[in-house]
Amino acid sequence: MYKLDILRPLLEAEGFEVYGIRRPSSIHGLLAPRVESLFANNNLYWGINPLMNWYTFNVFKKVTKDGSIQYLKKDEHRRKTDGFQALIHALYKASEILTDDIDFFLDEIEFTNY
Repeated sequence: MYKLDILRPLLEAEGFEVYGIRRPSSIHGLLAPRVESLFANNNLYWGINPLMNWYTFNVFKKVTKDGSIQYLKKDEHRRKTDGFQALIHALYKASEILTDDIDFFLDEIEFTNY
């Protein structure tokens, strides 16, 4: 039994749409250009978040024999990459989900100067 088999009904009961990816590393090559662009152009910002920095620095990019890309742990036993993998999986569906114009969100925020 996979974790998703346990979590799917619980998440769906709370109103979430759940998508299963049988082989998560297979989407890495698909997302590699987007990930590289996000990092190269400094388009990712998670603030002062040491945990996300740690997750990201624990990952390395491996080019396989067939030219595909995988994001793997630098050290299989002591490195945690859960946050980075969550980012990768969020990017997988982001283009389908994020359809609103960013200006809409900025207009709704009340900024306060101190």
